[in-house]
Amino acid sequence: MLNLSKVSKSYGAVKALREVTVKIDRGSSVCVVGRSGCGKSTLLKIAGLILRPDAGTVSVNLVDVTEMRTSQRDDLQKVIGYSFQEPLLLPYLTALENVTVPFIKRTPFDSGEAGARILSDLGLADRLSHFPAKLSVGEKKRVDIARALLRRPECIVADEPLSNLDQKTSDRVMRILTDYKNQGSALLYSAVRESDADGADQVIRLG
Repeated sequence: MLNLSKVSKSYGAVKALREVTVKIDRGSSVCVVGRSGCGKSTLLKIAGLILRPDAGTVSVNLVDVTEMRTSQRDDLQKVIGYSFQEPLLLPYLTALENVTVPFIKRTPFDSGEAGARILSDLGLADRLSHFPAKLSVGEKKRVDIARALLRRPECIVADEPLSNLDQKTSDRVMRILTDYKNQGSALLYSAVRESDADGADQVIRLG
């Protein structure tokens, strides 16, 4: 489904990744574990088609997308849903609007009803009308995860989805992501804590 083969990426003199290979199929999950600054976010942004590698290849459903034009890569957003480590929420939209507004004109279903359901599943039923300034860091994180899940993409790429969460909430989020994976989608996520990788089918360690 998603295959990164020997991808490398540098920022000036800093080599973030050196020939890293990741393969993830539908119905499976991979967790990338490592300390802060080891290249996890870079790897996930390459997997999410946000960054291009300096070397190596990226393929989605057996199609090499490494050198695709930006417009073509944008079309693959319905295939890969991305959740950022630092949630990118618009301050003038409510939690529900941050989840649904990007998809109102692009989805064939009631995105408002679906978004509210996902947010409720993530424990945010009483936060739907709250603006980002009124949300905690962990709540913002869950809003970002809900947005990635809304369109039911074939693959979820989530950068540290369990960070800034208490154990009960972390377990809830992991259960939802695992259920999504068990329905036939792929899940690639990162973590700092080894314990956050317990639910993954495969673990890759960086650094």
